[in-house]
Amino acid sequence: MSPFKCQTLTIILTESCNLDCWMCDFGRKDSNAKLFSLEPFALVNLLKHSVFAKSLRVINLTGGEPFLHPLIAEYCEKIQEADLNFKLIFSSNGTLLKPMQTVFRRLKNTKNRAPADLLISIDGITKHDQQRKTDGALKKTLHNILTLKAEFPTLAIRTKFTITPVNFNEIFTSFQALTEMQLPISFKLIEYNPFYNNKNRSIQETFVLNLDQLSLVAEQLSEVLRQPAARHFTEPEKIRELIASLATPWQRKMRCATPKKSILLATNLDVFTCKEFAPVTNLRSGSLDDLAQSPKAAAIAASEAKNEDHCNRCTSEMRMPKSSWRNLFA
Repeated sequence: MSPFKCQTLTIILTESCNLDCWMCDFGRKDSNAKLFSLEPFALVNLLKHSVFAKSLRVINLTGGEPFLHPLIAEYCEKIQEADLNFKLIFSSNGTLLKPMQTVFRRLKNTKNRAPADLLISIDGITKHDQQRKTDGALKKTLHNILTLKAEFPTLAIRTKFTITPVNFNEIFTSFQALTEMQLPISFKLIEYNPFYNNKNRSIQETFVLNLDQLSLVAEQLSEVLRQPAARHFTEPEKIRELIASLATPWQRKMRCATPKKSILLATNLDVFTCKEFAPVTNLRSGSLDDLAQSPKAAAIAASEAKNEDHCNRCTSEMRMPKSSWRNLFA
């Protein structure tokens, strides 16, 4: 087996969240929620491991709500100082203005600065607050976006719309509103994930969209693609793939690089090569050295290659065109 070389590292900084989204029982309003347990200096040492050397392109800080972690600014400073050959991405609900300003001001003054993106979840124009189960959440998020754009004009701010049975009819209107604000938007279908953000298995049934709802989703996404703004503010190929995936049965036409090129690091230091599967090791008892020879990691890669159930319902963005298969999976 070839050496494991990670291109994308996702770190769950906290399982705490200041919102109460109906489809997520991972991030929660809980003062006792778990925090990422590595100290900033220890994380920097981890980034020097050979699995990241000359291959790491993206570090994604997520949660829960990552800006609730009391040391997020320190993590970011240390990460930025460690290497310049990657992009730093924050996946956030966008409601915590002061912590965001603190982080971006400190990053602005960091000597070695890598590019930083802010990915904010916005799930509708009238349905966002219902989905987030928090009144005033959308108004606060949009205000914060405008404030950040004014103070940090070079900060790349993007939005993500998660399609659910609550907001499935607001895809096109959300696209119109957000692109008018010059905000790129991506779309993903709600997914049930017991290894990440869905510990309560009974919630799975509430995620299902019926055929009429799926048909309306496809119509709206197709209308998005017909708009001139789609070329500048969306990734049309991913939207086309999403539309295709709404058909039943569906088989992916692309291979996924996730099991070969990504690591998700949980608060308890569980290591995932794909969040659709159980962790392959834990840094308290194991090591990243084991990834290249891990039977669990190999089994996940094999499942992807066979287009098994986990992979056919996945919304990972680490897709690879067919022309890239030979080099990546040789």
